[in-house]
Amino acid sequence: MKARSVKVGLGLALVLACTDATLFGDNRQNPPDELTVKGYLCTDDPTEREFPVRVLFVVDTSISDGNYIALRGDSVERILRSYGGANYSWSVIRYGGPLKGTSCGLRNLTPDGYTKTLDDAVAGVRCADIQNPGRDLMDALSLSSAFVSGDVIQTDLGHRSRTKYVIIVLANGPPSVDLSSQWCNSRSPRIPDDQCDQAFFDTFCDGVQPPPDDCERYQYVRVIREMRGFAEENGVQELFLHVVYQRDPDDASAGVDNTAAMDLYADMALHGGGTLYRFPGPASCNVTAGDSSGCLFSMINLDSTQAVFQRRQLIATNRNARSTGFGLAVDTDGDGLTDEVELDLGTSIRLIDTDEDNLNDRLEHVLRSVGLDPLRHERDDPAGAWPAECPLPGSPNPNAFPPSLDQDGDGLTDCEEILLRSDPTLFDSDSDGVPDPLEFRYGTNLIANDGKEDKEADGFANIDEYRYHLDPLSKDRSLDDAYRYQFRNEEQKMVVAFTQPYQVTGVEIIRASQESRDGRGTVSFVPPPDVTLPVSPENPAGLTWHDPGDESGPEGAEIVVDHDGRYTLPSADFVEGDPAADYSIEVDVITEILPKERKRTDVRLRASLRQCFDFEIKHIQLVDTASAADTGVAGVNYVDLFLSEVPTNNPGSYGVFRAATVPAYLNPDPRQRDPQPTVELASEDFLLFGQ
Repeated sequence: MKARSVKVGLGLALVLACTDATLFGDNRQNPPDELTVKGYLCTDDPTEREFPVRVLFVVDTSISDGNYIALRGDSVERILRSYGGANYSWSVIRYGGPLKGTSCGLRNLTPDGYTKTLDDAVAGVRCADIQNPGRDLMDALSLSSAFVSGDVIQTDLGHRSRTKYVIIVLANGPPSVDLSSQWCNSRSPRIPDDQCDQAFFDTFCDGVQPPPDDCERYQYVRVIREMRGFAEENGVQELFLHVVYQRDPDDASAGVDNTAAMDLYADMALHGGGTLYRFPGPASCNVTAGDSSGCLFSMINLDSTQAVFQRRQLIATNRNARSTGFGLAVDTDGDGLTDEVELDLGTSIRLIDTDEDNLNDRLEHVLRSVGLDPLRHERDDPAGAWPAECPLPGSPNPNAFPPSLDQDGDGLTDCEEILLRSDPTLFDSDSDGVPDPLEFRYGTNLIANDGKEDKEADGFANIDEYRYHLDPLSKDRSLDDAYRYQFRNEEQKMVVAFTQPYQVTGVEIIRASQESRDGRGTVSFVPPPDVTLPVSPENPAGLTWHDPGDESGPEGAEIVVDHDGRYTLPSADFVEGDPAADYSIEVDVITEILPKERKRTDVRLRASLRQCFDFEIKHIQLVDTASAADTGVAGVNYVDLFLSEVPTNNPGSYGVFRAATVPAYLNPDPRQRDPQPTVELASEDFLLFGQ
């Protein structure tokens, strides 16, 4: 069977459709109480997911030449047009000479933080600091560091762990401020000129190893290193600083680079993890489309991350079959308490939250010592003990939030995670490869990286016990119930990555053909004849696709959309039956939320390197569950699969989690049980947490 996931509860559920595909040539039937799940997966490309990119332009406004003024504004504007979409936000700091308060001098043009629009900020760099000659780069870097660091701290850890910061410094020459002289003159008493260099070195570079040849130049590098270090220590995915050196008019006329500028900016880019780009001088930037070679920032990579994601762990678990030291126990509602325990406690075996107060039964049972009770509504009951750590809407607390809020989508509410001391924005708070809901159910530590521990000394680390669906807190007497994993054909391959057509609501791109060209494509939507009526065969809408490399026309054939489902959109250059000319995309459509008017939106395509692999997980045992609260059907089991991915350049990071859920049915009557199917999953069946 082939599965497609949709969001439900923790949970994700799957809509099943048939297929005859096999992976490993093993066609043996599964026993009636055992499920096999297999598939072909590729790790994520951040372009397709919620991986924020925050770009800060640090723009030199010291040159008053009209061409330079126009070019810096046009170049920022071209970048904004080229990188649309929900992942991108922007900020601009301009700088000029050392005097403060001048009309075009040092200023954060986006003081409220990163933004989606930069109209005012772009206008703010179309000027020149003519009353304030010089170039005070240190003040600009210091302001940039404070701005970025503040944003890092204000961003929750879940989003921070996926965010790429890019700082682009535009400079038309070397700094004009002598840092050592400025510092010596500010001392009381003033340090004499003949002692200044040594005093400056002793204060700012003594103890630096290896000792810098130029202590003043080192100060610029130090600011950048500290900024990157701060970002890394606080869980940021990546931070890069690039420098664009554009010759000033005098050097441009002479056709030479400023040596001091080149040396400093090469050093800054090196320590910023970025690149120094040299620009010869005056040019013209096409703001709207076409050739961007005249634009100052056209060569800079602003994709979500430069790292290839690799598989850290793939963990399967039947949430209704709780592993114990004595075998499997039934947990009909999947709340972490077995049915046997819930019957003893008087809680419902069919409801995760018996008293419906938005606190899980197991959590309230475990935290009885602080006044919680799984049989008492903690908000409505006069004797209730709703946690003070979770202020409710309507209270005077400015940090109040709804009791059902679950920011990371892991099935634990924010309040539950606060009580457990885990992070409400991270699927795996301790970055040990085991998702928080799984650690909660089995009782391991959600906030300590204990994946490699083996406290019960049975020879299996916690992470392996989770993979095999054993009990990490019990000495396992038998491996008969362990899941069997097999991975094949692991390789890195190029896959076409894409952004989504955000303006065309109800349309999600699932796949772009391998022949698709890099660049900006366009999805166009044509509304139905009567927008007051639902889309139907009698009232159809339309979709078209323009591939970035199309030469045969503006867009491909219009595809009729008359129902929910999957559609293939060909481009103008698409040739039926010719694999080399398969320029198309596949989209999923939900007609109910399609726009009511014509829409066109750009989509970015690019070749992306990913880790791909075949997998098969066998011996997933099913149990006799009681009738479920939502369906009234007994024998339903939910098998969750958690794929954790980390970037190859930072494998110790929080990374990302994708999850899918396979519903399986075990007939309560053993005489009527049929062999279980083998369920096949694909990458699109796994949803990123929080989506």
